[in-house]
Amino acid sequence: MTIHLHGGHIPASEDGFPTDTVLPGASRTYTYPNNQLPSTLWYHDHLMDFTGPHVWFGMAGFYLITDDYEESLGLPGGAYEVPLVIQDRNFDGNGNLVYTGNRNGELGNTLLVNGTVKPYFQVATRRYRFRVLNGSNMRAYRLALSNGQPFHVLGMEGGLLPSPIAASSVTIAPAERVDIVIDFSSIPVGQSLVLRNLLGSGDTVDILRLDVDRMETDDSQVPSVLRPIEKLVEGDAVRTRGFTLSRGMMGMPGMMGGLWTINGNPFDPDRVDADPKLDTAEIWEFHNMSLMDHPVHVHQTMFQILDINRVPPA
Repeated sequence: MTIHLHGGHIPASEDGFPTDTVLPGASRTYTYPNNQLPSTLWYHDHLMDFTGPHVWFGMAGFYLITDDYEESLGLPGGAYEVPLVIQDRNFDGNGNLVYTGNRNGELGNTLLVNGTVKPYFQVATRRYRFRVLNGSNMRAYRLALSNGQPFHVLGMEGGLLPSPIAASSVTIAPAERVDIVIDFSSIPVGQSLVLRNLLGSGDTVDILRLDVDRMETDDSQVPSVLRPIEKLVEGDAVRTRGFTLSRGMMGMPGMMGGLWTINGNPFDPDRVDADPKLDTAEIWEFHNMSLMDHPVHVHQTMFQILDINRVPPA
């Protein structure tokens, strides 16, 4: 195994490189400086060819970073700040986890939140902050409340946004995080809401039942300004790089079940594909030529999206 702090700004020696293994019976201490913008991070096994099954069977967890500024904003905290990891899993007749090793991605028929099947959470008539992680292997989720009530999106994996965004749904891909605030003050005691997956069907729709069981006063807030973000200027980019993601078999690009490549090259720990310079900006263009979604994140740094299919983000 090897442990990667997903979203962490850390020395390369601590990054959990896929071939930097900790052998059975051995131990390793990772040191994380935490000198980055606060955000919802998570750690997971990153072993070459075994990340999927190791995470499926439990080698993953939250890693939350905050600072004095964030804590001064008056957001819901303490017992009212709740991490939620959403996963889909398969079980056999004895309740044991089943991993099929599907090279096209593993889909489960049962949803879990924080490792619990058919979960519920008791809430008061006040605001709650939920740090949500999509811990699934392949499944994406479009989160929404069963009554259509909007919530506030505070941030994503890069940390807080400049301002909160009111939304009735938000989509998260595998490994993605979203930070939201739900206000239960208008829900009568004794009623329930359900956090749902609008992309699901059958047993993969209802994620978490939220039971309003008591009244409480609320001294939290969702301020109109969260954390200013320096907007990168496209014209400051010193170069543009292109990365084409393909998957093929027997030389036929796009076929399911084949080897993933970037610009036609399979993974090679001894090859360097990019050499950006510190304190410069670059434009990276990703083209997915496969037949399936392929979420991407860059180790050590965050990025800002210019456009998706030539359309700037809303």
